[in-house]
Amino acid sequence: MLKQRLITALILIPLVIFGIFFLPPIPFAMVSGIVFLLALWEWTLLAGFKTRVSRIGCALLIPFVALTLLAILKWLGREALQEGMPLFILGFWLLALWLLTRFPKDKPLWDSKIFGVIAGCWVLVPAFGMLCALHYLHPKWVLYVLSLIWIADTAAYFIGKRFGQHKLAPDISPGKSWEGAIGALFAGLLWALAAYKILAPNLALLSWCVLAIVTVIFSIVGDLFESAFKRVRNVKDSGNLLPGHGGILDRIDSLTAAVPIFTISFMIFH
Repeated sequence: MLKQRLITALILIPLVIFGIFFLPPIPFAMVSGIVFLLALWEWTLLAGFKTRVSRIGCALLIPFVALTLLAILKWLGREALQEGMPLFILGFWLLALWLLTRFPKDKPLWDSKIFGVIAGCWVLVPAFGMLCALHYLHPKWVLYVLSLIWIADTAAYFIGKRFGQHKLAPDISPGKSWEGAIGALFAGLLWALAAYKILAPNLALLSWCVLAIVTVIFSIVGDLFESAFKRVRNVKDSGNLLPGHGGILDRIDSLTAAVPIFTISFMIFH
């Protein structure tokens, strides 16, 4: 399994880096859109829809609900859109964190298809939009946040495997440990410090470090949130498109929370 994961990663990472730096904003958004559409299709299964027709309906409903909310905020005014959307995104992920601490007490909620649709709106649509916005600001920010999460995830895996004794969320993901999570935070902080002089010399070092820590924390929340849905649906992976990695959603689950939180926090700090 580890060999498959490494081979897949070695193929995908150069393609991702090429896309980040050599695709203009619109083609980048189109390619990213395809990736998120595949993830959306996988999410329909986690949301509890099993037949092809119902999954298609769910896949259409999720972006429709998200776009309806955007239209309402835009109708309320530019300020409502600019201030309301970040608050909604941050509020959702804080709510997700709270729900994870209660899992599996609220199992009927997780079983609900309505909750699956609503959660899908906030997991996938803002992540896609914020990723494109970050790329528009400068491709280097996309590479930085992706590399931050890749490094944190890798550290969590190996440190957790070697030193993990205390389970982080045994009812959701038994393989994750507090030691692995701390290792992820430490590795992410080291990477942030290494990139500071190149990427953000004008930003206060403390703010830059806090930004990295917050991003890594929410990447773990994003990972666990998808894992909770998989646990409820009794599936190991969201799909089988990527050998050794499972589905597309399994690869971007950390990013669904990390990218929006990083983008919002970066705009605040910057």
